[in-house]
Formats: sequence, C-alpha cells, structure tokens
Amino acid sequence: MASSALLIEQDDALRLTQLFDEAPVAYHEIDTLAVLRRVNRSECELLGFPAEELLGRQVWDLLSIEEREKSRQAVLDKLAERRPLRVFERHYQRNNGANIIVEIHEKLIRDADGKVVGIRSAMIDVTERRAAEERASNASRWLVTTLRSMADGVIAADALGAITIMNPAAERLTGWTEMEAIGRDLGCVLHVQEDGRICTPVEVQRIVLNPDSATIGKRTVLCSRSGTEHRVGISFTPIMNEQLIVLGVAVVIQSSHQPE
Repeated sequence: MASSALLIEQDDALRLTQLFDEAPVAYHEIDTLAVLRRVNRSECELLGFPAEELLGRQVWDLLSIEEREKSRQAVLDKLAERRPLRVFERHYQRNNGANIIVEIHEKLIRDADGKVVGIRSAMIDVTERRAAEERASNASRWLVTTLRSMADGVIAADALGAITIMNPAAERLTGWTEMEAIGRDLGCVLHVQEDGRICTPVEVQRIVLNPDSATIGKRTVLCSRSGTEHRVGISFTPIMNEQLIVLGVAVVIQSSHQPE
C-alpha cells in the first residue's frame, strides 16, 4: 500500500514537472537569494538563452541595466513579505541584445511549514501590444491635433447624441466651448435650420440616429448661442466601427461667409 502511494506521488510530481517544462507560457522559479533554480522551455525561447545559461543567475541580471536595482529591491522585499505581489511589467534584454517588455505574474513558494522559500513567475511578452498601443495613442493625438487646426467646424457625438468632441472652429460658430458642450445633447448646442425653421433637439437626435435621413440643405443657417446667424454648409456622417455598427455621428460645418 505504501509502495502504491509512493508511486502515485512520484507520478504526480512527474506530471507537474512536465506541465511546468512544457507550458506555452514562460515560467521560472527563484530561491530566497533570488537565484534562478528552474526555468521552462518557453522562457528559454522568450529570452533566447539555453537553460544552463539562465540557471544560477540572479533574476535581475536579465533586466535592462536601468531596472536592475529597482528590481533587486522589489524582489528582496517580496521574498521577505514586506511587499504584496501584483502584476507588473519589466524590460528584459534578450540574448541577441533586443529589449522586450514582459508582463509578470508571481506567486510565493512556501514549504510545508508555510515559510517562503522562493517565487514562481509567469512571464508574458507584451512588446507588440505596447507598441500597438503607442501607435494608436500617437494616431489619436495626431487626429486631435488635426481636428483642432481645421478651419471647418467639427463636432462628434456618440450613438445617443451626446457630444464627445468639438474643435475650436465649431466653438466659434456655435458659441459653446468644448468643455461646456461635452456630454450635452447635440441638439442643445447645434441650432440649425431645416426648411426655414430651427430644428428641435428631437429632430437633431433623429439625424444622429440616422444621418442618411438628414434633409438639411447643402447651405443652411446655424444660430449661435448668442443668436448670431451663420450661413454654413453642414453634413452629418455616421461613425462606424469595423463591424459597421454605428457608434455616433460626425458633424462638419463649413462657413464661407461672415456672420450676418
């Protein structure tokens, strides 16, 4: 009976070792001196080192030089349970010299008495994700800069008609500042004529929900907050995502005349 239990225990240990070694996610374990004692195949591939060149090194030796001291202090604090574990990012240096951004998830390793004997870490390469986010952020900043420099007024509203963006030209034409307008219903800010009369907020909302239904003329009158009238050309264009779901509406206001 004891022999059977031992075999089961050995089999379970072998399975856990195989799961660790063959996991698709990079894993490593460090001891109380922050020395790498186990590293799996995925981590070797991620960092570009064979296991024998990683084992025995302190974990912060693999980081960019700028982050090593910060990492050393953090690891020692966590091993001493002076700092809680949390998900964080580090810049690692691969064997070929390339820097990668890694998201790290940690768990303390304890012995049978509950004493901390190391840390097990899972590492996820987020380099491309962060680069994509940076590109998107740059594109967004470029778009906002472009909108703010346009001579035409531009107002964007969400699918419920609440204003989300208004450029300086639209501020001048409507008499509302962007700060005042954001969150307000488009119909409360955009006072335009349709068939010689001012559209009600409900009618503007109809246009927001179905821009193709707009019957506002190519040249119309925009009444500012102060009552000043502007001869303008105005167009409503739906804002759609890749699945062609309408997320809102963009309003472009072209003015070629002085206020009347």
